[in-house]
Amino acid sequence: IGSTTMLVDVNSALLAKLVARRRGETVRRVRDGKVQEVHLAPATVNRSVTEMLRKILHRADRVWGAKVARIQWKDHLLAEPQERVREATQAEQEAALAAIPEDYAPALLFAILTGCRRVEIVGVDFFNREFRVIGKRGLARTIPMAQAVHDLLWALKDDHPEAVFTYVAKRASPDHARGERCPITMAGFQTAWRRHARPVLNDFRFHDTRHTAATRLVRATGNIRLAQRLLGHSSVATTTRYAHVTHDDLRKGLEDATRAERNTDFTTEHEQSADNELNGMKKPGGV
Repeated sequence: IGSTTMLVDVNSALLAKLVARRRGETVRRVRDGKVQEVHLAPATVNRSVTEMLRKILHRADRVWGAKVARIQWKDHLLAEPQERVREATQAEQEAALAAIPEDYAPALLFAILTGCRRVEIVGVDFFNREFRVIGKRGLARTIPMAQAVHDLLWALKDDHPEAVFTYVAKRASPDHARGERCPITMAGFQTAWRRHARPVLNDFRFHDTRHTAATRLVRATGNIRLAQRLLGHSSVATTTRYAHVTHDDLRKGLEDATRAERNTDFTTEHEQSADNELNGMKKPGGV
């Protein structure tokens, strides 16, 4: 945009140029072991250009009282693909845990069980059987431990005085000795995931562990509000994107509904037959 561009000069024409320029940009991605230049996804363009400018200009208008152009923002939003539905099967979960280095397996299992992001967990309270996480925008939330999560974290409690998830250093460095337990870093976890776990999964991102946790919770309880609290969403509308209903869930629901309807019809028919018989007994000459 340029540091000399005034807010009043940000209009539809400039926005269209910015979107076009952003669409033409590429980033490097590693796919099948090869580095490729790929264009930015429509969602990335929308978030980094149109939606960003919309927030700035809306604030300038409402809070600062600045004069800004009236822009039809929806006209500049690129069409995004339909929300992908991806949940790890039990077999995929076991395969990923077996493939990733042993030191990183607990962190991966924790993500699958709780839906927490890689860097969210900051404190564990075994006495109250809960753990605290820091989510987006620095918002903290406390999540109770299921037995599986408690067992997982309890086994790690003596590995390090501060960090929950750690690894054994294979080489010495200025910061640690060889064989010393060190906190897992974001970069290290990403590398372990990309090199070992992701290749054994088909079209599965690390963020899909959140899909998995939320979907399993909703399937077990039927309560979308519980998934909202687990994932730390301020709006339940956001949570519905994560708690997808699978085809098998839908089929089972339809079968249950059809079975219940058949049972109701059957019961009604027999109740009517019993009423007719009872009425016949009340008539003169009835047995």
